[in-house]
Amino acid sequence: MMQSYLLNRGFLVSGSSSFSDWLELSGILILCVIMIAASYFVTKFIGKKQMGRQKNGNFKIIEVCSVAPGKNLQLIKTGTRYLVIAVTKDSVTKLIELSEEEIILNIEEEKKQVSFAEVFAVFSGKQNKKEEKDKES
Repeated sequence: MMQSYLLNRGFLVSGSSSFSDWLELSGILILCVIMIAASYFVTKFIGKKQMGRQKNGNFKIIEVCSVAPGKNLQLIKTGTRYLVIAVTKDSVTKLIELSEEEIILNIEEEKKQVSFAEVFAVFSGKQNKKEEKDKES
C-alpha cells in the first residue's frame, strides 16, 4: 500500500532507465560548472573595475598601523594633503593633518629581485655549505 502511494506521487519510479538518470545528473553537473564559471568571471570583472577607480582617484592609503584588533591608524593622501585617521569597526575619525615635509616615505629605489633558487638554497642549507667551501679555498 505504501509503495503504491509513493509510486503514484512520483517518489518511486518503476522501470526508470539508468541512461535518463545519468543524463539528468550530467545536466545538473554542467549547470553547476556554468554557475561557478559565471560567478568567477563576474567577480573578476567587478574587481578590475574597482581597481581602475582606485588608481584614478584622489585618495591613496600611504601606510596602515594596527593598534588593536579592528582598530587602525591610517596615513592617507587626499589630493595634496596628508591626513592621519583612526579607523575602527564603527567609526572613522580625523586625528591630524600633516604637511609633505613631515612625511617620511619609505620608497625603495631598486628592489632586488631574488630568484626562487637563491631562497631555496638558503633554506635548504646548501648556501651555508657553499659559503664554507668558498672560505676554505
